Amino acid sequence: MLRFFATALAVLFLATARRAQEAEEEPRFRTQWDFWLREEPNYAQSRKDSLLNPDDILGLPRWQNRVLASADAKVPLIGGSGINPVLELVFADTFVYLQHEGNHPTLAKPLLQDFRNFVKELYFNLRPTQNWLLSIGRRNLIDGVGYSRNPVDFMANPSALPGANFDNRFRLRNREGSWLVRAEYLWKNGGTSFMYAPALAPSTAENARLRSEIDRLTQFNRTEAYWAKVHQLVLGYDLALHYFYRERHHLGFALTKVFGEALELHAEARAQRGSAVLLPRQRSEDIYFGNTLLQPALYDFTQRSEQSWFARVLLGGQYTFENKLNLAVEYYYHGEGYSAAERNTFYQGLELANGRFRESSFLLPAGNPYQLFLLAANLHYSFLSFGQHYAFSRLADPEFLGLRRWEAAVFALVHVADGSGIASGELVWHFNDYLDLQLLANVFYGSRRSEGGLFYQAFSILVGIDAQF
Repeated sequence: MLRFFATALAVLFLATARRAQEAEEEPRFRTQWDFWLREEPNYAQSRKDSLLNPDDILGLPRWQNRVLASADAKVPLIGGSGINPVLELVFADTFVYLQHEGNHPTLAKPLLQDFRNFVKELYFNLRPTQNWLLSIGRRNLIDGVGYSRNPVDFMANPSALPGANFDNRFRLRNREGSWLVRAEYLWKNGGTSFMYAPALAPSTAENARLRSEIDRLTQFNRTEAYWAKVHQLVLGYDLALHYFYRERHHLGFALTKVFGEALELHAEARAQRGSAVLLPRQRSEDIYFGNTLLQPALYDFTQRSEQSWFARVLLGGQYTFENKLNLAVEYYYHGEGYSAAERNTFYQGLELANGRFRESSFLLPAGNPYQLFLLAANLHYSFLSFGQHYAFSRLADPEFLGLRRWEAAVFALVHVADGSGIASGELVWHFNDYLDLQLLANVFYGSRRSEGGLFYQAFSILVGIDAQF
């Protein structure tokens, strides 16, 4: 009998100890919070010979100060077995304070001081099994394997917030999400997903500013969008196939391969039917009778054929040296960019508009057509997305001069056809685990009739102080 009780107590003790050990080994789902605060003063020198901004018609500020504050959270709502909770809430909110130099608002400075708060992400993740994942809400989906461009980043919804950093890594960080539903099914070394973004009606808020804010936050959801994706690891190659539809059809793929521990090569491609990029055209020429101008030369923009297909292709790679120095190089073909003839038409229209946009003799009922062309040109111009062939390189040292708390990088993006572009240098001092100091300088180079020379600025310099909690 005593032996029986002794054995029973031993079994009970071992079982209790095992349950306690298993309880300790089970994952504990805790709310994860991240806070980020950034102070960012910057100075920019405008190009005096800019064809897009003659006599500073946009009223660009030289000095700007921007303060950003963000809070990110993952809140588990229903626990479960495995590495993830069954249901969790993901939240990301950003507050921005922007102050412009000057005493009066201009086209480039609608308000001298602007306060803005917006929810970048607010969605639920539901994981009924280890293979299925359902996301519902406002989410920022980022796809692509490139470093300067991402042709298959179909859900790109750039932030309207001004900034001086042109590195793609920062553009991805400071952009807004879209309202969507996404279902994913994962298997070994692969998976598939389907996304639907509904069309939302414009805001009916009585306050005009609130109405414009809501419309801006839902700009991507003006029309329906569908996105299907399949990705799989095949013989060491990470392959992803995409189909996307939003007003037009898009097909894409992304491919990545790592060789050893130092070399990585990648490629992305995208084909789309139709284009939203408008083409410049000359509607008429100057016609004189003697010294009298009978008909002025006029320029405007026209749409492309919706039956044509346009491609975007990115090829590149990166290599990490033994001293941790990293070199990335990429080539990008932009099929929607302007040809040499189309760029010349654009330049000719801008040069003519530069000389006539203030002349009262060209004032028509609809306004001065040359001033209207200048304003339309500024709306349609997208820096370093204007041509067709680009080259990118970045050299980054995570331990600058052998010091762990210092990080440095230089990068350049060049329009191959005219040799213009941007060159940047960045230096970061990691004071400790919570505080960073960044110095960034951008130089925009190129002749007056080049893509880089069209840009409004000659150079800019930025100081960023980051605090993370």
